[in-house]
This record gives sequence, C-alpha cells and structure tokens, in this order.
Amino acid sequence: MNFSPLKIAQLGAAIKNTSLRYPFIILLMAFATFLALFNLWIINEHGNDQSFEGFRWAFILASGLPLYVGYFIWYENQTFSKRIYNAALLALTIGIHCYIGLHIYNLDIESSSNHEPYWIMSWLIIIHLYPSILPFFQSRKLISFWNFNHWMFSNFIASSFYILLIYAGIALALWGIQLLLFEDLSWKTYLTFLFLLIGIFHPIFFLSSTPYDDDDDDELKSTNLIALQRIQQWILSPLVVIYLSILYVY
Repeated sequence: MNFSPLKIAQLGAAIKNTSLRYPFIILLMAFATFLALFNLWIINEHGNDQSFEGFRWAFILASGLPLYVGYFIWYENQTFSKRIYNAALLALTIGIHCYIGLHIYNLDIESSSNHEPYWIMSWLIIIHLYPSILPFFQSRKLISFWNFNHWMFSNFIASSFYILLIYAGIALALWGIQLLLFEDLSWKTYLTFLFLLIGIFHPIFFLSSTPYDDDDDDELKSTNLIALQRIQQWILSPLVVIYLSILYVY
C-alpha cells in the first residue's frame, strides 16, 4: 500500500468525483452552509434585534439531506424503464422535505406546544431511516440490506470523528495565528470553519465511499478503506497544508 507524505491529488479527485456523482446534494448543502454563514456574520454582538432567518432556512434545506441521499443512492441502480418508480419516489422525497420544511418555517418557539419536540424528534427519526430503507425498495436481499446499513452507520460515525479531528487541528492553527499576530480572532471565525466542515466536508466525505451497487457485498466491504489511509488522505494532508501556510506567512 502506498502511503505518500501527502495525498492532496487523491483528496481533490475524491472531492471532484463525489461532487459530480451527487451534484444536487452538494449544491443543496453548499447553499445551506452559505445561508448559515451569512446569518452568522451579520449578527451584531451588541444589538438587541437579531435575525436568525438564515439559520432557519439553512436548517430547512439541511433537513432534506438524508432524504436525497437515500433517493440518489437508490436512483443510481435503476434503469430508464423504471422511470415511473423514479418519478414517484422523487415526488415522495420532495414532498416529505417540503412538509418538514414548511413546519420548520412556521415554527414559533414562544407559541409552540409541549408536543412540538416529540413531533420534531419523530420526523428526524423518519428522515434518517429513509436512506437506510429506500435503496432496497423492491429488494429481497436481506444480507445486503444489513451490510449496507452497517456501512452507512460506520461511515457516518467515521465521518463525524474525522471532522472533530480536523476541526481540532484548525482550532489549534487559529490559536497559533493569534499568538503570532498578537490579535484575537472573532468567535465567528471558529464557527465559520465548523459550519464549513459540517455542511460541506461531512457530506462529501460520507458520500465519497458510497458503493455503486447496493446488492454487491464485496463492493460494500471494499469501500471501507483502512482507517490509517483515510486519516492520512482526508485529515493529515489538509492540516499539513494549513500549518505550512501559517509558517510561510509568518
């Protein structure tokens, strides 16, 4: 196995391939992240009348992420002859997203009932079960179903863990910049990187190892890369570039 010092080229290729494979999902999360960042930077720390509509719309868009992940993973394995099923499930996916989004848009914390948290929790469970069930619509292979869900769960945990590692490295880098420049960085800077990692990097990392065939058990196993290799490609390479850039600027 080749472990070169940096894997920037492989990282760039993985990001490009995943973006071309799932353009709608990446654009959706990029727009949601943009709205969250826009709202973050217009917040007046000393003002009383604050607007959080950007965060609300970002959450509305992001609530459809599990739904579209499930649909497009299922859609990859379909043929044109099943276009009726494709259209019906796409309409169902968009309909669920619009229903949840409309409820979130009309949500008022001050006038919400005591049952509101249970409603939100129930729908969060539903939309997160959606991508685990939909790819096996009309399928009878139970073993492949469990293998796919094992991949999905383990890949989500790994993606979240890697994001924590990257954010810890970036936070240390920002702290180092403060020491070098003798200036305090705004707390918004730290949240900006956190939003970018959660909104854009996490979906790309998660989808980068999505199997092309849900029923192929060998492919499901092969998509689980060795942890050391993934850490080197997705974490060490970007952090090394960041730290070298800080040293160069200094």
